[in-house]
Amino acid sequence: MRAGMTCGWNVLGERGDVAVRVGKAKLYQKSGSSKEARLLTLDAERWVLCNGASFAAGNSVFTVEEVKEKEQKLTIHCSKGPLKNKTLEVYASRCPYVFGRAHEADLCVMDRELSRKHGAILYVRQPGKPRGNFVLADLEST
Repeated sequence: MRAGMTCGWNVLGERGDVAVRVGKAKLYQKSGSSKEARLLTLDAERWVLCNGASFAAGNSVFTVEEVKEKEQKLTIHCSKGPLKNKTLEVYASRCPYVFGRAHEADLCVMDRELSRKHGAILYVRQPGKPRGNFVLADLEST
């Protein structure tokens, strides 16, 4: 398997989970011993926020401390940036939960590195399942 390291990744591992955003990617998988390769695309626009996942927005670094599926609540801690040491609770009923520099954003972060509406936390329900997932989305603003 060969990967171009320019995408958004959500990695579930034995030592914890992580979410990383770098850009866009193409991932190739060779079929057995043949020289054919299959292109797998990765969605770098959004990814699931799970326990222990971290993401950066401008100069801020956020870590998901807890996901309570039954309560449909996400708890996030900011470890760096203007909101350092602040803990946030995001409920599915408040989604989309927009963050950025704008005063009308759900989470206003005074950081020049952020767009007015930089990103959002969404709650996406799985088809046929009673509960969904919190997902981080890039609003692709400049």
